Amino acid sequence: LRPFAPHPLSRYFSIAPMGSLCILLRLLLSVVEISSRQPNLRFDIDWSKHPECYAWFEELFEPLNLPAITIHHQRWWTALHRLQNSWWPGLVRLAKGYTFQRGYYLPKDEAALHDVLSRHRRLYIATCYSLCDYSPASIAHLRPVPALQARINEIVGCFAPHTIGIHIRRTDNTMSQQHSRLKDFHAAVQREIAHDDQVRFFLCTDDAAVKAEFHERYGERILTQTSPVTRKTLAGMQDAVVDLWCLAHTQKILGSYWSSFTDMAAELRQIPLEVVKISEAVR
Repeated sequence: LRPFAPHPLSRYFSIAPMGSLCILLRLLLSVVEISSRQPNLRFDIDWSKHPECYAWFEELFEPLNLPAITIHHQRWWTALHRLQNSWWPGLVRLAKGYTFQRGYYLPKDEAALHDVLSRHRRLYIATCYSLCDYSPASIAHLRPVPALQARINEIVGCFAPHTIGIHIRRTDNTMSQQHSRLKDFHAAVQREIAHDDQVRFFLCTDDAAVKAEFHERYGERILTQTSPVTRKTLAGMQDAVVDLWCLAHTQKILGSYWSSFTDMAAELRQIPLEVVKISEAVR
């Protein structure tokens, strides 16, 4: 993002992230990246606690300690305006002087984002999309709270010298189920074992039956959390953060197609990612 002249009211940029944990984090990290390049801008992030991510930011992560970014519990007037709420949030924002309001906003390119940021004094975006690419320096601002970091350290301390991460997305992700089949994960695991008989695996999945299947088939090679997987409780979201950071500490990830969790785990520490998916020939 190229520099541009600061605007005296640029601090009134309100961002309302939408979606699951890793989708929220992608949007947040893109704002961190913009802020690092454009220090004159000020952002309010209205973080919501909802069934797809039932946790406030501070229940999972340390403060960002970035003066240009403030993370709030979502205020009612920063909700996406809809027929169900009689459009009141949008009308209130209009009265407050927001000249740009978009839901599900995705900039066409960097120039389009630059144009929006430079032209509007007060801007509101509710979206599930990252606004721009972000760097490892921006990712480094994400730090799990001490209690979760202690759990991560304990699990990672049990890793073998060669530990590969596995993320198998099931339940409500139809694209992952169709393109990343269990038989293909088993084939990938068998290839890794053939390459190194001492290899171990850290498994993350939202399907308890898959955990049981992999434990039965590979025994002590598999390390995983045993708590129930759910996005609808605080404990479930804390487990998700532990899984995410533990995956990031493996040497490589065998991941799922169309999964933000898979992608984010690889991005956290820039480790190799192999998306396990059905080949074009098989289709």
